[in-house]
Amino acid sequence: EGAQVSRASDRLPDFAAQQQVYLAILGGVMSRGARNSPGSAPNDVPSAHDWMTLIDAQMAYRLAWANLFREIDVVIAPNFGAVAFPHNLEGSMGTRTLTIDGQPTPYGAQIGWPGVATLPHLPATSVPIATDPSGLPIGVQVIGAHLEDRTTLAVARMIAAA
Repeated sequence: EGAQVSRASDRLPDFAAQQQVYLAILGGVMSRGARNSPGSAPNDVPSAHDWMTLIDAQMAYRLAWANLFREIDVVIAPNFGAVAFPHNLEGSMGTRTLTIDGQPTPYGAQIGWPGVATLPHLPATSVPIATDPSGLPIGVQVIGAHLEDRTTLAVARMIAAA
């Protein structure tokens, strides 16, 4: 459709390393208000010093993404580790799995894909691109520069139209 497409960039942040920061921050946030015995803290709650280190790492990722978006308009990435799947309430979030490429995969691990845009505070627009053999949608997320929501929406519209 006339877009210039690059399949790689040395400026693209390391998603696996970024996910570790995202999960550590998410764990701390989700534990807020948890009841503990006096003088104890849940294992996933970072100390104040660790929290500041995580916030520094988050800012470093925000700067890395800003650097990337000096050269490109958007990044197209999976929005989840699997295509859409039937709703499943079996077990807990900690025990639930999805089958991805024939392998059972922890359901909670899929939060990494939305975290690609969430940690650095980037807009992301999900857009369907196809359907799987059973008719369930396959989608991607269009990630844009900070405060460039209109760009991700416009690109998503172009993808949907194509």
